[in-house]
Amino acid sequence: MLGQQIVLVAQGIMREQRISHFLDMAAVYSVQHPIMTVFLISMALCCGIPVLMFIVFAVLTVILTFTGFMMLEGE
Repeated sequence: MLGQQIVLVAQGIMREQRISHFLDMAAVYSVQHPIMTVFLISMALCCGIPVLMFIVFAVLTVILTFTGFMMLEGE
């Protein structure tokens, strides 16, 4: 029930924003230019993984800092 509602909302948003048309155009381009598609995916992964690791490290540092502070200063 909830899953169907989420799917319906997502489809409505995609229709309003014309995202499905953009995704179709991207799929056609990727089929016509497979080398460029592989290059773009590999570059996104090579750039995205370090950024994701930095964000995880930063969030964990903040969480552990506040947890340590609460343990030391808490009653």
